Amino acid sequence: MAELSRRQIHALRMRLAKIGFTLTGTRVRVLEADGDELGYTSGNGAVSIAFAHEYYKELTEEETISFITGTFLHEIMHLLQTNIALYTQTIRSLMKYEQQFMQDIYNILEDSSIEFFAPLYVSKEMMRDLNFMRACVYRHSPPIEEQDDPFLQFINASIQFGDAGLLKGHFTSKEAEECFIKCLPIMSKGVEEPDNRMRAKYARQLFELSRPLWQKHAKNNEAFEKFLDILRELLKDSGRGGNWNISGSAAGPMSPTESGDKPEENARSRRRKITFKRVSPEEFKKLMEEGGSGGSPGPNDDITVLIPDGPVSAEEMKGAAASLEAEGALSKEETERIQQELQKIEAEIAAADAAEREDAGATLDYSVRTGGYKKVCSGVRCKNDRSTINMEQEANLAAAYQTVVAPLQPTINKLTHQLERVLRQDAGETTYRTSGKASMKRLSSGRMRARVFTKRRVPSRSDVHICIAIDNSGSMGGNSIAQARTAAIVLAEVFGKMDLPTSIFGFTADTKGVDVYHEHFLTGRNTKRDRLRLMSATSRANNFDGYSIRYAASLLESKPQIHKLLIVISDGQPACGAYSSVDGITDTKLAIREASKNATVVGILVGHARPEIHKEMYGYNFLHIKDPKDLATGLFRCVVNQMKEW
Repeated sequence: MAELSRRQIHALRMRLAKIGFTLTGTRVRVLEADGDELGYTSGNGAVSIAFAHEYYKELTEEETISFITGTFLHEIMHLLQTNIALYTQTIRSLMKYEQQFMQDIYNILEDSSIEFFAPLYVSKEMMRDLNFMRACVYRHSPPIEEQDDPFLQFINASIQFGDAGLLKGHFTSKEAEECFIKCLPIMSKGVEEPDNRMRAKYARQLFELSRPLWQKHAKNNEAFEKFLDILRELLKDSGRGGNWNISGSAAGPMSPTESGDKPEENARSRRRKITFKRVSPEEFKKLMEEGGSGGSPGPNDDITVLIPDGPVSAEEMKGAAASLEAEGALSKEETERIQQELQKIEAEIAAADAAEREDAGATLDYSVRTGGYKKVCSGVRCKNDRSTINMEQEANLAAAYQTVVAPLQPTINKLTHQLERVLRQDAGETTYRTSGKASMKRLSSGRMRARVFTKRRVPSRSDVHICIAIDNSGSMGGNSIAQARTAAIVLAEVFGKMDLPTSIFGFTADTKGVDVYHEHFLTGRNTKRDRLRLMSATSRANNFDGYSIRYAASLLESKPQIHKLLIVISDGQPACGAYSSVDGITDTKLAIREASKNATVVGILVGHARPEIHKEMYGYNFLHIKDPKDLATGLFRCVVNQMKEW
């Protein structure tokens, strides 16, 4: 059995996440599938995949990776093409006992259809993975006659027709065979139908045509549940166990097929045609009469239906079987491609681990001026922590982090575009300021104004370092710290996209056996792994604002950038043991004044505390955000406005 190592699984998850982002334009969480499921889409941009499974026993390492990649691509096709709202509506429009049957039939048709249109979305290499996965599943699927029940035989044949275009075994139930013959023209149309609404109609027609096969199982509740268990097991064995989360996003599909585009004919669609036999309208009518009333519309011309034991040339069948066998084997070139892709991701992980070890060895202890109001900062014990994230933690944290980021993605994209526009402005643009080189044009205009000096603004992201200090005191508990954490994540994502050096740390006091405790999240590099640390931001004890602002000033002073911005987020006035005998407001005010010599200091008050004290401490560089959910956009405006002033 090909059992992937933890490092290989982690690398593969990273690779799949990149593929998901490339295809959908949004970040896709890659999770571990539950139970024996191969894969499923669980809503909110999450795809669950089995990284260990019974199917992988006979596969090599490279084949296992190809199979997993194919399964992931199948689920991504659902995100791209399946209209979840329509799917939900179609299923829930039926009686409760009918819904499971409708869902299974709809899934089988939808699975085949999204794979038919997959070449419009993915590369030939990715299609190779998708076809390899489907060929392996077909190889494991049981022959039609393995199940005695007519409906289960019908389901088995439908899956095989969609998966490979060839049936395994034969019908022992005449009822199942006749129903399948009636349904085949609809299945064939449905697989190649780009319109979700039409596919839903075809699924409903298949559901009604197969009603005589499944309805009899609904008469006895106990027998009905047992039958459903058998059906679920059959679907699971055929790689159809997992369903999409019908309570998930109701967004419509992002499909280029709305314009009527269709992929070129592939081996699977050719195999479906080889399995067909042409019959005349008279022959079709006879088949319908023999099969009873099914409500299937009669043809106006020759149509194509499946006759499992009908005459198909040996040459055609040999070619069809050969193409299916070829899909179930990887060439030497494909094996090398998979190895190289995985090695590349593993190298990236190794580099991130090395950077993590290097950062862990770097000091975060900066020399803080020991004065302060009445020397309150003298002899202060300060501890600076930065949690280390290893490969195992990264995988788990990444899933939780993506849960937070996914709904914020539109905001992150919008703010990133706004900041790009600011940084793209002409480097030679002339702006007017209250200091600089006097503008004779403005001085002689006869109009009284303060901004009569010019400044040539040269925006450069390499000349900016932004530091955000978050009050982690107990009063920030609940919604305030949650929103501060969310705002920090939004800004970290935006600044990360723009390659802006960023430092973010939380500050609290009188805890961990020290006077001041700083928890560092970003220390300038702002990598994807660094941002995961923001998930640990939490409220703790008191807040020694004066010392922490002096510390942030020393941190920024050590940075090589020209322009430096310090943003301090808090929900109230300073309060700690050191301020029991000293005026904390006065000390913080002095700390802000000292820090302002080398950086722009902005105070952000969150919540409904009275703003007078913050205004006194921060002066003009003060912003009060009463509703914490507005914190991210408020902070962003603060950053952009300051950049325009530089």
